Amino acid sequence: MSPSSQRGLKTNFPPFAGNAKDLRLTIYVRIHNLFATYLNLNCFFVSADNLSEWMPLFYSRNSLHNPTHYESLFGKNQDRDRYNSLNFKRLKKERKTFFAKHVGFYNLYTPVVRNGTFQGFLAAGSFVREPFTEAEIIRQWTSLSGRRADAPDPDFLGYARMALDTAVLSPPVLAGFKEVLEMLADFLCGQADQRIAERLEELRKGPISHGLPHAVWMDFMLGLNQFHPRVTVGREPCWWEQEELGIMRWPTTVLALTQPVPDPERWSALRSMAGAAQLQWEALRMAREFPETVAGSLEDYGALFVTSASPAKSKVQAKLEIRDRFEAIRRRLEKRTGLKLVAGVGSTLAPGGKLAESRLQAVLAMNLASSTGRPMVFYEDEADGIEQGRGRGLRPALVWLRKAYRSGSPKDRDAARAEFVRQ
Repeated sequence: MSPSSQRGLKTNFPPFAGNAKDLRLTIYVRIHNLFATYLNLNCFFVSADNLSEWMPLFYSRNSLHNPTHYESLFGKNQDRDRYNSLNFKRLKKERKTFFAKHVGFYNLYTPVVRNGTFQGFLAAGSFVREPFTEAEIIRQWTSLSGRRADAPDPDFLGYARMALDTAVLSPPVLAGFKEVLEMLADFLCGQADQRIAERLEELRKGPISHGLPHAVWMDFMLGLNQFHPRVTVGREPCWWEQEELGIMRWPTTVLALTQPVPDPERWSALRSMAGAAQLQWEALRMAREFPETVAGSLEDYGALFVTSASPAKSKVQAKLEIRDRFEAIRRRLEKRTGLKLVAGVGSTLAPGGKLAESRLQAVLAMNLASSTGRPMVFYEDEADGIEQGRGRGLRPALVWLRKAYRSGSPKDRDAARAEFVRQ
């Protein structure tokens, strides 16, 4: 669903009214929602009559920070122009969809052909097919800028963040996106039939929502967005949440995971960011292997999971179910990523309530696990010590960290986390 539909408004599609105008509106809304909610990619139409004019159809949420800006910064515009020219010639000759790679990033192209005449093409991107590694980012940066990859260099860190924020399209998602772009090309040429509308729904319910994070759902569910709280007590998840996220009931508990902080001489900001990106990617792919579970990002250093136990179980049985599930998630993520991970689990809250408190507790417990060398810490097991800490040392650092994550600025959170790690 689009962000505007988070309060229960069914804006994903208008009902068919039996005429072409309503059907075209339905198709447009469904394409728009896929771009806005999941794909998060720029998409342009380029006319065959004027290759210098790129008409925007959709913008990504990162549209002001993408590879072309760094190419321009380092005088590489001519390389990009040659790349675009070669792709245009190929599109005009082959008249079929393909993806191409330039300076480490991919774009998807599809021709727009009406009544046998080549009208232009659609260009969408940038995306990658798997998360960047630390070595790949360093190599690309050095080739692009001619400068060393130094952490104190703000341009380098900005480039690294941009690269790691780039949408990752797995093979099923890329295949689905190819279909979406081809249907958009047909739509621009005046085609609109029920088959297109139905196929867009299949892609929404299938590979696209299964393989990409929802733009806003996790923040809304955690209560992090004060303007769009999920006030859900007393009702079940919406139909689209059941279809896209695979949950039949509201999550009640939060798990936070990250890499343990290494020794200062071994710590690298880029290594930490790249590891977190890999962790987040694998978490998203793995979440559907567990019942009633959804994954999200923990800023730029970890991953979050939200889940719930069967309502038919007793309180003790539910607690054991959640503990077993989260431990299985941590172990499976370690195996798939090759990373050592530490985890924290927040307390279980009432179904349908804001999970901000459980998230905060999970982060505190996670940091405690990192500092004590334990693989997983449950907040409820340590709550008294965390809440009653006084003076200098680990417990006061936890109290500061708690306050910073509840109401502090990003700078306050960074400082509190650094003090906690130091302790």
